[in-house]
Amino acid sequence: MKQNKTKTGLLFLMLGMGSIHAQEAIPATGGDASGSNGTLSYSIGQVVYTAGSSSTGSINQGVQQPYDISTNSIEEESDDISLSIFPNPTKDVLKLTFDKTDISEYKYELYNSQGKLIKQEDINANQVNIPMQNLDAATYFLKVKSSSQIVKSFRVVKQ
Repeated sequence: MKQNKTKTGLLFLMLGMGSIHAQEAIPATGGDASGSNGTLSYSIGQVVYTAGSSSTGSINQGVQQPYDISTNSIEEESDDISLSIFPNPTKDVLKLTFDKTDISEYKYELYNSQGKLIKQEDINANQVNIPMQNLDAATYFLKVKSSSQIVKSFRVVKQ
């Protein structure tokens, strides 16, 4: 009789284990944050996620959301040159301007996020229009070079 109780107990234990849900993912790290509006628990590296929304907002739990800060223009001062690109992010044409009088030695190169050269051209005016309308929406890198030296690199967002 005692053996039947043990077998029955093990059977119930094994059946019950199927409905126990512990951690669904093994995150790399995480933590808790709190503020005046509430508390939040987060993890990094979580694979499983759920989504919820209401009239006041939405939340994607378990998904790392990219946070991208962009500006309308970027200016860079170098020894005797001032470089500027705008608008960034762009949809159609990216404008590259600089105030150098001798521009014969400069060129630009446009790369995709994998490092593949998309376009290169010699700079022959103080303002260059770089056509972007035929490119996919993504992040690109614009390098301005003098001879073989990189003068400045820009991160460009194409919408």
